[in-house]
Amino acid sequence: MSTFKEYFHSIVPRPLQGTTGKMWTDGFAQHMDDMLSDAKDAVKTRFPTLAGAAGDDTALARIGDDRRLRRYPNETDVQYGDRLQQAWGVHKKSGTEQAILTDLVGVGFGSITVMEYRDWPASPTVSNAHESPGSDLDALGNPWWSRFWVYIGSYHGSSIPSGAVMGTGVMGIAVMGVALSTGIVGTPPSIGCQWKPAHDLFVEVGWLLNGTTTASIMGMAVMGTSMMGPGAGLGVNYQLVNK
Repeated sequence: MSTFKEYFHSIVPRPLQGTTGKMWTDGFAQHMDDMLSDAKDAVKTRFPTLAGAAGDDTALARIGDDRRLRRYPNETDVQYGDRLQQAWGVHKKSGTEQAILTDLVGVGFGSITVMEYRDWPASPTVSNAHESPGSDLDALGNPWWSRFWVYIGSYHGSSIPSGAVMGTGVMGIAVMGVALSTGIVGTPPSIGCQWKPAHDLFVEVGWLLNGTTTASIMGMAVMGTSMMGPGAGLGVNYQLVNK
């Protein structure tokens, strides 16, 4: 017997097995079967692959929030469910450059370069220091090795457009001249802060406008140009993060 209704009908007293009695027993037993079905469905929604296969967006969203894995724009329910199932493996990569790059690419960014402090040209005057944007030394006069920058050159296959639109970044810091929405502009700081090592400082997001390359920014640093500060640059606009 596959249902409670069938089982219940077989054990009730004979007076309830007639036409009228069966109507009552079937109604009561069907309610019990429905409750069991709902309980099974509720348990299944906790499993991301089953929620993905069922197209349960609400369950997927809540599982994603719990596992701190954002959904990518072009990801299907099944694909997102499969990735949520692998959350443990994803979080094992926390604190790595690859974790930051994977999420940035997933949400649609491209032409990405993560610049650690050591990646900038060596300082000709200070031992072990590098020519990076901003101050190269910490409060004790030592090279500030824990800093990193993220440069982004495209979004969904197109170059970052320049324009008069202002996007709001972390802590309300304005990014002028980047024609992208506030939500898009605010995503890279959020991703970088989520996946970075706890001891590192995420300094800035560099938006490379209209096909500007990271190599040209490196050239500016070598020349010692003062145009490397937040909100300025030749073909690049900086979004201050400092977290």
